[in-house]
Amino acid sequence: MWPEEPNWEGWRTIDEKTIDREVPVKTEEQIVQFIESELLEGVAPGIDPLASGMLDSLAIEVLIGWLEDEFEISLGHKDVVAENFASVVALSAVVDAKRLEASGQPTRTSK
Repeated sequence: MWPEEPNWEGWRTIDEKTIDREVPVKTEEQIVQFIESELLEGVAPGIDPLASGMLDSLAIEVLIGWLEDEFEISLGHKDVVAENFASVVALSAVVDAKRLEASGQPTRTSK
């Protein structure tokens, strides 16, 4: 017997970047895919290119431009700091917070 169809009620996506059944594509996955396809060649699976320092300053600038275009956000000087680019997980958290902020949704840092 097949499992019951999942209840997708309450799921929401921030944008159209979705896969089957409206499950949101994780921001982290999108960032890794961009880095691997556009900025680096031959990255071993499971390696965090940001945490391992694989990107130079020009690649970081390209990444910032792509993030702003892809996710329709603006990264200011306060966002472009070392701790936000220390890992893909840290960067995706910043991007997701900016996306929520841009959509008018309250964030944990909103007052």
